[in-house]
Amino acid sequence: MIKFIYKRAILLHVFFCVILIVLASSPAFAKDGSEIKGRVIDEKTQEPLIGANIAIVDEKTGTVSGEG
Repeated sequence: MIKFIYKRAILLHVFFCVILIVLASSPAFAKDGSEIKGRVIDEKTQEPLIGANIAIVDEKTGTVSGEG
């Protein structure tokens, strides 16, 4: 009887760990297919701004500019 309770506790622990991992990783895969294209450049020097934050107004999405 003890072995059964122990196995059940382990299975519940594994089950909750899997559920936690799935729920924690789901926002990372929630891409809606939208795409932002363009260049972010300094107004004066016309050089690319690497690492600039880009946000869409009235949305909860955005990105960071990369190289060139």
